Amino acid sequence: MRKVATIIIFILATMILTSCSSGKSTLYPETGKVVEISGEVVAVETSTGNLFEFYGSEDWFVGDCVSLT
Repeated sequence: MRKVATIIIFILATMILTSCSSGKSTLYPETGKVVEISGEVVAVETSTGNLFEFYGSEDWFVGDCVSLT
């Protein structure tokens, strides 16, 4: 009886945990081009016109292609 109760609790806990997550990832790949470097900030523009910025300009130049996640 104790073994059956443990299995049922395990199944219920698994069902609850899996139903809490939407299953959709918020990460996606994107590519863009470096359009501006200001100090340590690198600005990247995607083909849809979205602008992203990140720090670490030592290896980047205006016009470089960038892969983003």
